Amino acid sequence: MLTFPGTWELTWPPPGIVPVSVAKRPQVPVSVAPRGSVPPRVPWRPLVDVDIEMPVEMTVTAFPQMRVETTVPIDLRVSYVADATGGSVALTVPVSISADVTVGQVPFFAPVVSMPVDAQVYATKLPAKFRASGLTKSGNFTLSGTNTWYTVPNWSVRSGFPDTEIVSNGVRVPDQAEITVAGQLTFGSTDSMSGGGLQMRVMAGTTQIGTTAASAGNSAVAALEPFTWKNTTGGDVIVTVQGRTNSTLGSREIIQGGDGSRLELRPVVPLVARAADDFNRPNGPLGSNWTTTGGGTLKIANGRIDGTGTPSVPISHAWWHEAMPSDTQVVRAVVRWDGRDPEHSACGLVVRANPSGTPTAPGRQFGVQFSWTRSIMALYYEDYNAANGFTPVTGTAQYVNTTKFPEGAVVELRAEGNLYTALVNGVVQLQGTVASSVIPYSNRYVGVTIQDDSAVQNGGGPPGRLDDFEALTPEE
Repeated sequence: MLTFPGTWELTWPPPGIVPVSVAKRPQVPVSVAPRGSVPPRVPWRPLVDVDIEMPVEMTVTAFPQMRVETTVPIDLRVSYVADATGGSVALTVPVSISADVTVGQVPFFAPVVSMPVDAQVYATKLPAKFRASGLTKSGNFTLSGTNTWYTVPNWSVRSGFPDTEIVSNGVRVPDQAEITVAGQLTFGSTDSMSGGGLQMRVMAGTTQIGTTAASAGNSAVAALEPFTWKNTTGGDVIVTVQGRTNSTLGSREIIQGGDGSRLELRPVVPLVARAADDFNRPNGPLGSNWTTTGGGTLKIANGRIDGTGTPSVPISHAWWHEAMPSDTQVVRAVVRWDGRDPEHSACGLVVRANPSGTPTAPGRQFGVQFSWTRSIMALYYEDYNAANGFTPVTGTAQYVNTTKFPEGAVVELRAEGNLYTALVNGVVQLQGTVASSVIPYSNRYVGVTIQDDSAVQNGGGPPGRLDDFEALTPEE
């Protein structure tokens, strides 16, 4: 029996669990508990701006023995923590109802309260965050049969990719993340076999991504043509590797462990121009934006950067005067042959250099270089201990035959983690890796290189030229 006048208080709702979810997954129950209890906690991390509409309706039906006039103020406070990638929202809603009654005594008062709660969250979906991830095959894996795709298990975190988290033999890629994918599988017990039926593909869940499966051709290595993919499935997805063989001869059904079998996933990030030069000024020195080193001095000739008359060795370099703000670096230039047809004289692009550093073996101060003549190209770093003075990046030959790049072609060299990629007009030509212990990620200078072999026996004509230099890095 309640005695009036006075103030009474109800805390609502009573103990219990009201299943409320404001995200697609996971479906985490949200407790709406009595005042003073500890609300549930969901460990979410990132922050997003969230607009919340939360209509609250409540009706109170009373059955007094006499008519009672009441005033019922409602104090409603909501605290919440939201995370775009976690999956749910914790709501703590303390609600107190106090009623002031004007009569002296009420023998009996039985409130019946109905309080349906419906909360809806509207949030702008931000681009998903994804950190560069790399896998290296741990131990050999034997395919169970032929002409069937099998998911390759047992991976370890690849050197240079410390943020990698391995989940179900793959890497979790969040919704809306856009990534570049590269990798390869090595089959058998020898790399001299013919491997036309040895294949690799990348799966996002149960769907193959990339244009085609990689084939080993006449080797034991099935290497992917690097591609870009965006997760538009509406949820997180696990990216895995599958292998396939059409023969068990020569151990073709065995996928080798180690660096020869790997997968690398990198986020696609917007790039910002950090340096640019069109060389449209009088013939002569390059100017204050450049520092030249090496056996000769690169200069401007007819609106291009020119290396005519420079020696074969040491190679001549021109460095942009400012260090790049990131270890991810992209350098581009335009090919200008200007009627020349060099057989051995080469032009090139350079990333991750430190030209003022102390000379070491290998020549890490000169970074990684992509150079070409009319018929050959190479992706390499200078190495004083190597027979020809340079070592190709892991995964490429020392010299690679090519057709003459088109006049006006855009050449590009990219450094992303330990992966280096050379492109011509947007098409990958060469790609391989160099450990950070050989070429440090902390090297931040970029530039160009030219050598003139025309004075060397059978060296051919003088080198081509370069135009419209540009260097880019991701947004800070």
